[in-house]
Amino acid sequence: MPHMEIISMNTERDPGREQETTPAAPRSTMGREEAPRPRPRQTKQRQLISRMLENQSRFRTAQQLHADLRAAGDSASLATVYRVLQSLAEHGEVDTWRTPGGELAFRHCSPTHHHHLICYRCGRTVEIDAGPAEQWASRVAAENGFIHAEHQVEVYGLCPQCAAEIGEGH
Repeated sequence: MPHMEIISMNTERDPGREQETTPAAPRSTMGREEAPRPRPRQTKQRQLISRMLENQSRFRTAQQLHADLRAAGDSASLATVYRVLQSLAEHGEVDTWRTPGGELAFRHCSPTHHHHLICYRCGRTVEIDAGPAEQWASRVAAENGFIHAEHQVEVYGLCPQCAAEIGEGH
C-alpha cells in the first residue's frame, strides 16, 4: 500500500461560517492560539465549491472539483478553485488529505474532532470516533515528557464496494 500523508486543518470550525462579518474561531497551532482571521467574502464560486464538498463522502482534488463545476455549467477557472479550497482549508471549513499521487484533496467534515477511515482505492471516507486515539496519544506523549501534543490518526483499507469489485468481499 502506498504511503499517504494526512494534513488535517479541521481544528475547531465556526458553525456560523456563512456570516461574512463573524470572525473565525481561534485555531490551535501546536498548543498556541492563533488570532482569528476575518471571514472571506461569500462569492458564488465559494458557495458552489463548498456545496459540492458538502455533498461528497470522498475527498476531492481541485481538478476533480473544477471538472464537476464545468460539467454543471460553471466557468470558474482552476486557479479560482485552488484559491477557494485554500481559503476553506485555512478557515478550518474542510479537512485535507494528500493522495497517493501527491495531490491535495479536500472534504467537508464534522466540526468535532474525529479521524478518518479512507478507502485507498476510491477515496471513500468515513468519519470515526476519536476517543480511543485521544487517550492513547495523550498517554504516549505524557510518558515521553511531551506537552501540547497533537496527532493525526487515519485508517486505510478497501471499502465494501471496492473489495467486491476486485473479488475480495468479506
